[in-house]
Amino acid sequence: IIDSRNGVSGDDSGEEIANILGLETVSGLRTAYQASGLKAEKLFYFTGIPEDIYLYPMREHLRSTLLFSGVKGDTMWDRNPIGAAGTWSWDPGGATLQEFRLRMNFVQLPPAFFGWRHHKQLIEVSRSPELVPWTLWNEYDRPIPRRIVEQAGVPREMFGFSKKAVSVCIGIDKNCYIGEDDHYISPEFAQLLDDHYREFANPRLLTEMALANSMHSMIRRVHRIFYRLKKDVGPEIGSSKNSNILKSLNSQFLAIVEKHSDFR
Repeated sequence: IIDSRNGVSGDDSGEEIANILGLETVSGLRTAYQASGLKAEKLFYFTGIPEDIYLYPMREHLRSTLLFSGVKGDTMWDRNPIGAAGTWSWDPGGATLQEFRLRMNFVQLPPAFFGWRHHKQLIEVSRSPELVPWTLWNEYDRPIPRRIVEQAGVPREMFGFSKKAVSVCIGIDKNCYIGEDDHYISPEFAQLLDDHYREFANPRLLTEMALANSMHSMIRRVHRIFYRLKKDVGPEIGSSKNSNILKSLNSQFLAIVEKHSDFR
């Protein structure tokens, strides 16, 4: 996928890197799925957030394959990560592939999850003197994968200086996560949503949804505060104590939804 969130065509292409590594590539735009309309939407929107729908146009290339993904690379390989090491994940990255993966019969393998229970030791490795030559000392600092890629022959300036992503996060934090083109849904799907709303919407349900959305927004804002503090104060803000605060808020949110909601 050669364009990133809020980016332009070609701004996140890895074709040159693939050529250096001797890999064949198949390229596409992250919004190409829109041409398939409801056929694509029904396989991804069941989770509520169709993050991985951008892979739908690649479906025939994925059939009966092993797909390596970068899920949780941010946490595992960051030199100064946020979160309690080896204990929990802030988001279920890759989960929206479930139905699509079963339909196309492929397996997703995120290498970053290897060694998850030894995350603290991986952080120590990332901060070790031996990896200083592959440390950028910026906000997007992943010495372990950088060493692997650079030693494979890829020049430093070709990759990994800032965060770029291709996921389609409709419904979450539209100011930061998605571009205007991501707001598109097919007329068929829009009609289905409208029909569903008219059938089930009532004052109680709308109140419960407002409560759940408010709690979710609060948790995300707290998470951002910790992220800003991490940048201003340092990696100690990502300690287990502070991470447990986030975990507690998340648990309270889920408990409220479970107690007061009939919709799941």
